[in-house]
Amino acid sequence: MLIFRVEPYLIHYDWLSIYGNYKKLISSTDTVLEIGASNTKRTRQLAKHCKKIIGVEIQPDRTSQNNNNIQYVTGDWQQLSS
Repeated sequence: MLIFRVEPYLIHYDWLSIYGNYKKLISSTDTVLEIGASNTKRTRQLAKHCKKIIGVEIQPDRTSQNNNNIQYVTGDWQQLSS
């Protein structure tokens, strides 16, 4: 059996790196698609920097209610169409 252990500080560092790049690339007029939007705290952080964020999550119990500029869509992002 292979077991992976991820140190919490590595996950935090990875998020800080992603978030920093996101803030450089996204403007207040952009609409963002977030695939795997189960971390609602991070989705709210991202939403502060764009016009609208659409969070796609396959498990409905892992999302929050739509609010302000955040809209959640439940489903497999590979199966969704416009």
